[in-house]
This record gives sequence, structure tokens and C-alpha cells, in this order.
Amino acid sequence: MAYVIACSKKDSPAPVIPPPTGGDTSKPVLDSPYVVTDFTPHIADNNPTLKFIGKKKVSAVNNTDQWRVRLVKENSTDTLSYSCRFNGDTLTSIITIANRQPVRYKVILTVASTVSYTKVFDSLLTIKPPVVSLNPLPDTLQIGKFFRVTGKGIGSNGDSVSAVAINQTTMVEERIASISRGPDSDSLALFGSTPAGKYKIRYTSWGQTVESNTVYFKPVPPSITASGCGSFAGTDLYISCYNGSAGKDSVSVFMDPGDGSLQPIAIGSIAKYESGMVAIIVRVPENMQPGDHKLVVKTTGMPDAATQFHVLTGPAPVITALNKTSFNMAQDEVLEITGVNLDASKIDAKCDITESVYVTGQTGLLFKTKNFTFNEKGHLVLTIPANSIKAADKYCTIVVSFNYNNDTYNFTNIPSSLVSFQ
Repeated sequence: MAYVIACSKKDSPAPVIPPPTGGDTSKPVLDSPYVVTDFTPHIADNNPTLKFIGKKKVSAVNNTDQWRVRLVKENSTDTLSYSCRFNGDTLTSIITIANRQPVRYKVILTVASTVSYTKVFDSLLTIKPPVVSLNPLPDTLQIGKFFRVTGKGIGSNGDSVSAVAINQTTMVEERIASISRGPDSDSLALFGSTPAGKYKIRYTSWGQTVESNTVYFKPVPPSITASGCGSFAGTDLYISCYNGSAGKDSVSVFMDPGDGSLQPIAIGSIAKYESGMVAIIVRVPENMQPGDHKLVVKTTGMPDAATQFHVLTGPAPVITALNKTSFNMAQDEVLEITGVNLDASKIDAKCDITESVYVTGQTGLLFKTKNFTFNEKGHLVLTIPANSIKAADKYCTIVVSFNYNNDTYNFTNIPSSLVSFQ
């Protein structure tokens, strides 16, 4: 931080100037460059700009590199030195001092040129921290959304800044996030998991602690997401609900069948995870037409949460038959899978689908591949390498898997007892 000392043109008797020492004595000695009487302010907050009061003579030295301001700490030999600059005929210096307690300094102005000039002021300069304060906040804010606090001695103008929210009912201290600090301002937010209620913001800076007015923080409204790729009619739709309820009695799900109305949909299951996310599973109606549809989750006492979900052109994928159900594990075997809508590349999903075929047995996953083709009949064809299946996994399950947006959908209706390796 820097302080500024300024000098102005105020007539006053010239001080007695000692003769120059050193340098070229053949040059004429100039008059004093300044007749300085005082500086302002005498009491300042941290990092002030000082200005000198006086009158500049015609022969004054204008090279600001030759002007210095020195501050000597009271009852100490600690000295700080600062450069100066002219603003017109006024000399200023930015003083970079930030004190947590008031400190007094002796002020000395010097210039070294063809003449030497030193002015030691009788008045002391007191530099003190600002009195920290907060401006009033709105009566109502929302949990999880950033709001800006303004005041004095806070934000980037603060020192050892911290902030918490105090629940005015329980007096529990809640954490606060800070995203950006500006001069005498701070952008804060209560975390989304904070209970709704009345709070005061307790702000600490420069060793001082102040509190805001009481503010009611509204709860974060529920929000939902559904599979971004889409779901088939007649299959399960997975809904992720944030800041909602996990009680079946307080949650309802509605879908727009395509005519603009909202039809209730039965909830298959609902569960809340440690993260606070509520997982809801519903079945997309069999008669739901392909395309985009509105999905709404209503929670008692909370705003509605809505999103769009996509119904894929059906029917849903299914395996209907295999070319054979008994295989020789000691040799390569060609597997031909007959089914419906098994080619992921032909499904009107709104994202890329990774399609795999794998074989599972009693000991777990035995074989998995993405290397397969579709023949002229539309059947999925792949080769199971020799010795991929072990004797302990004689009876296996063939699975076609679609994976997208971290969701996996497995399709099989071939009982494991019918698929055997000898």
C-alpha cells in the first residue's frame, strides 16, 4: 500500500536552508523548491494519500524522483520511505501501511538536487485501521445463491477476513462460501444444505467483528433431472431430485402425454442418498408417444420442479432368441442374437450410446466385447473366443448393454439355464 504527500502553493516565509554539501559547487545554489507548512490528513485510515500544504517557487525542482517522504514510527527508529509525484503544483505520495491498531509517525519531506531541502513536521501522522461496518442487507435472500455484502473495511480492503451465518433461532454457526472480494465488498452464499431460517451475517476484519441485520434465507427450491438420452415407453425412468423430499406421501410425479396436460404417474420407488439427492423411479406409460415431454415433481410445501425428458421411438430393445444355446468352450463360437431394436445406432437417443455384449456366469463377468456386427437380417453377430468360458461357469447369461450418461440398461430374456458351455 502507498501513501501520498502533496504540496500546494501557499505563501509563507521561506525556511532557513542549510548550504549544499558535495556535488558541483561551481553551480549556483537554487532557492528552496518548496515552502511547506503542513500536510493533510493528520489522522488517516490505512493506506492513505498524503498531500503537503505550501507554495512552490519558480525555481522548484520538478523531478519527482528526487522527492522522498520518510515516516519514523513514534518511540522507535523504524523508518519507511516513499516516493512522491506532482499533481499540477501539488506533491502527493501514496503510503502503503496497514495497521491493525493506530500507530503514530513523524513525517519528514526531503528533496536532493542542486539544493538539499528537509522539512520535519511538528504534527504527527496517525494511521489507523478503518472502523469496520456492514450496510443493510435485504430482508429476504435465498440459500445457495450468492449475495453481495458491502460496507467499510471489508472485502479486499479487509484484513484476515472471515464470515459466518448465525441462526437466530438455534444460534448455530453455519459456514459461508465467498466467491469474490472487491473494495469494501464481498460476494457470499450459504451452502445449499443450510436449513432455512433467520440469520445474521457475522463478519470479521481488522480484528473487529460486526453483524448484519436479520435476514430470512429461503430454502433452495427442488430441481430435477431425468435421463438426457431418453427412455422407451413402458420402461423405467430414473429421476434425480435435489433439495426435495423422500416421502412418498409428499411427492407426486406428473407427465405431459403430449396434449399439454399433466397426468399423474405412479412412483415405483423413492430413496434419499447421503448426498441429499432423492432418486425416484417411475414407469413411462406404454402409450407415451416418442418425442419430448414435460416432467413435473410436486413436493408438499415446496415449489414444483420441472424438466423435459425424451421418449425414444420404440419398441424397447429385447433379446428374443439365440442361434443356439449350447456352445463348445474349447473353440471359437459365433453367437447370433435375434431381438428387437438391438442396434443402438438406430435409436433416436439424444446422446451417444455405448453398446456392449457380455457373458456372465456363476463367478461373475467372463467375457465382454464391443466388437460385433449386424447382419442383413438385423441380427447381432459376434465371436466368443475359445477358452473364454471356464468349466465352473457352465451356465451363463448373454446380455446386451446400452450405456449412456453414466446409466446402464441391460437387455436379456434368455434364461441362464438355456445357455450352456460344454
